[in-house]
Amino acid sequence: MAVDVKASLRQEINRFRRAIAEKTSELASLNDGLRRHERALALLGNGAARARTQPAKTRRSALVSWDAVLAQLPNSFTVKDITKRPESKGRLPVYLRKVAAKWAKRGKTKRVSPGKYQKVEQKKLRAT
Repeated sequence: MAVDVKASLRQEINRFRRAIAEKTSELASLNDGLRRHERALALLGNGAARARTQPAKTRRSALVSWDAVLAQLPNSFTVKDITKRPESKGRLPVYLRKVAAKWAKRGKTKRVSPGKYQKVEQKKLRAT
């Protein structure tokens, strides 16, 4: 009896494998047909179809000189003042808070209260 169960299970496993192989080849054939039709539609000039079939491209933000932004801010400023700057357009507020925190960590600013900062006068080295 145990032999019959094992043989039956092996037959079922083989049947599933054959069905999966058939469906896989059918799926590949359908995908090929879809690609051919999408290319034909794109050649005819339907831009909307092309937009649906191609993944969206992410745009990288331009590099910003945050030291230049700091120089343009008033002596006492808030994170909200940074968000109003054109250089910070498209940046998340959490990122801008991190920029302000880095300025404070580097000694360029001093944190007065949460979200409020004050510029620290930098002592310039004199050549003697």
